[in-house]
Amino acid sequence: MKATAMIMIAAFTAFTAPIAAAVDVQAILKEIDAVNRFSESFTAVMRVASYSPDDPPSISSYRMYSKGLRKALMVYLEPAKDAGKKIAMNGDSYWFYFPRAKQSMLIRPMNTLTGSVAVGDMIGEPVLDLYDFAGSEETGDGGITLAFTAKGIASPYGKIEYEYRGGRIATQRCYTRSGILLKSVTFIEYASGPGGRYATKIRIQNAVYPEYYSLIQISDLKKVDSIPDFYFTPEGLADAGNPAR
Repeated sequence: MKATAMIMIAAFTAFTAPIAAAVDVQAILKEIDAVNRFSESFTAVMRVASYSPDDPPSISSYRMYSKGLRKALMVYLEPAKDAGKKIAMNGDSYWFYFPRAKQSMLIRPMNTLTGSVAVGDMIGEPVLDLYDFAGSEETGDGGITLAFTAKGIASPYGKIEYEYRGGRIATQRCYTRSGILLKSVTFIEYASGPGGRYATKIRIQNAVYPEYYSLIQISDLKKVDSIPDFYFTPEGLADAGNPAR
C-alpha cells in the first residue's frame, strides 16, 4: 500500500511540474504586451536621442496617443522643422502625415525614423498578435528566454526573443527571416500602470553597427478615458492630436 502511494505521488509530481512551469511562462507572456502599453488608453511624451561615433546626438520628441493594442498616434514636437508631422497605426496599417502637403502615405513598421529606432519601436507593436510563441528555455543564470516567430507578412521581423530576468522583461532581440540579428533592445526603467509594468527608458542597439544606438525616454504618462478613433485614420490625421481651439 505504501509503495502504491509513493508511485501515485511520484506520478502526480511528474504531471504537475511542467504545468507549474507553463503557468510561469504564461504570466511572462502577459507582461510582454504590457511593456508597450501603460493602460488601455493613455498619452505620453517620448524623447529619442540617437548616437553615432562621428556626429553629435540627434534629439527628437513626440506626443504619443495610444488606444488598446492596435491603435497609436505619434505627433512630432521637435525638432521644429518636423513639428506637426504624424505617424498613426491602425491594425496592420501605418501612415505618415505631411502637414505642408496635407497628405498621408502608407509606410512600413520597419522604416527607420531616427538612429536605430524604427516606426514599430516607437508605436509599440502588439507582439502576441504578430508572432507565434515558439517556446522557452532557462538561461542557466536565473533567466528565461522566450522565442517568437513571425505569423505572416505583417510581422516586421522573422524572429524575436525576450529575456526575462530579475522579475521583469530585460531585453529583446530582433532577427531577420534569414536569422540575422538586427538589433538588441534593453528595457532599463519601468513605470507601474493599469496595464502592467510599462517600459519608460529603452536602449536600442544596432547589431550590425554596434556603435550606433538610441535611447528612448517616456514621461508625462497619463491614463485617459477615451481617444477619438479619427486620430488613427489617414483622413483624420490633419486634426488628430492638435490642441483644442
